[in-house]
Amino acid sequence: MGTERSRKATLGGRASADMGINRAFVAAPLLAAACAAPPDPQLVERFRAACAGLAAEAASGVVAGGDGWFFAAEEVAVLGAERPASDAAVAALAEAAERLRRGGVTLVVAPVPPKGVIYPDRLAPAVDVPIPIPRLDAALAEAYAAARARGVVVVDLTEPFLRDRFHPEGPLYCRQDSHWSGVGCVVAAGAIAAAVGDAGLLDPLPEQPYGLAWFMTPVRGDLWRRAAQPPPREEVRARGLIAPEDPLSAPVLRDGDAPVTVVGDSHALVFHAGEPWHARGAGVAEQLAFEFRQPVALHADGGDAPAADAWTLPAPGPRTRVVIWIFAAARLLGGA
Repeated sequence: MGTERSRKATLGGRASADMGINRAFVAAPLLAAACAAPPDPQLVERFRAACAGLAAEAASGVVAGGDGWFFAAEEVAVLGAERPASDAAVAALAEAAERLRRGGVTLVVAPVPPKGVIYPDRLAPAVDVPIPIPRLDAALAEAYAAARARGVVVVDLTEPFLRDRFHPEGPLYCRQDSHWSGVGCVVAAGAIAAAVGDAGLLDPLPEQPYGLAWFMTPVRGDLWRRAAQPPPREEVRARGLIAPEDPLSAPVLRDGDAPVTVVGDSHALVFHAGEPWHARGAGVAEQLAFEFRQPVALHADGGDAPAADAWTLPAPGPRTRVVIWIFAAARLLGGA
């Protein structure tokens, strides 16, 4: 069992390397050092002040950054506010984790980093943020630490996102949309699956023969639609799953039951559900199914809340052993 679990723990890295994710690039010492040193407090304050100013001046809820990048003004406003983590949100996560634990289910929380934290040089070019990008999200890091202290398994995606923000397949966020890109879904799934595997949270199951195919897809982004003068639509890369013909082996079971259940806000729908979510079969749920080589259940809605009812999780199915909760990290600060 131990050997098999160790093999499962390496599945995410092995599978991603097989399909063209440059793991050597991700693990390069220079990039690994990107988050080693704490950021300059003066830099953090300059970035915060710049975010506050940009959000205040935004038209139609859109902040126009550099090089054709758009950012959601409501999320930028959260980055510009001196706002600590929400005690209520952390308490809700801890209560959900304990409730699931009593039923033999582990909760894994994977907040989606704010787009501007990963690409601050695109959001606020005037701040002159150094490369490699340091962490500029101290309040969120404190929220993750507080949740862990209360027994919540938290996958901090900020570190791998900062290391892999120059991914060879493209940026981790859409330039004209408030959500992560198809590439971001791939990187996030790899990090989440590695954490689940390292913790030995799943017993080994027969693997499904899923295949993969990268493709380009046009994006009609939510920020593009809100922009006063929309530029030409962007195209992004996404990685679609090729499933066996057997419908019982479908990689994503919407509102179904599986050993791994993904619960999420709109980040769990982009590149999964088709328009208005850009594409089908290439979202984070599909990427997790590939990493685990097993179908996953998906419970998600298109709202901004982490689930249909704010911080309330749907009841797990009888087969569920791990619930992966994906939502915009800014909500931990009481924001977007």
